[in-house]
Amino acid sequence: MTRMIPMSEFQDAFQRLVEEVTSTGESVIVTKDGKPVSQFSAITEKPNPKSLFGFMKGRMTVHGDLDEPIDVEWDALK
Repeated sequence: MTRMIPMSEFQDAFQRLVEEVTSTGESVIVTKDGKPVSQFSAITEKPNPKSLFGFMKGRMTVHGDLDEPIDVEWDALK
């Protein structure tokens, strides 16, 4: 559940709120004149992205020999 707090209270209790938000994971919406103006929340760690090297492994197959000569003579070879 998100907690709403007036800007004046947020300014006075900033350090306490940082510790509270970090430990609980609950976000705080800061209000000015009763209207929300910003949201204060903890940063969640994202897992390391997978390496791009080898990401297509096992997704393609090779049919035949790619190095074997073809039996069609090209015009460029004449």
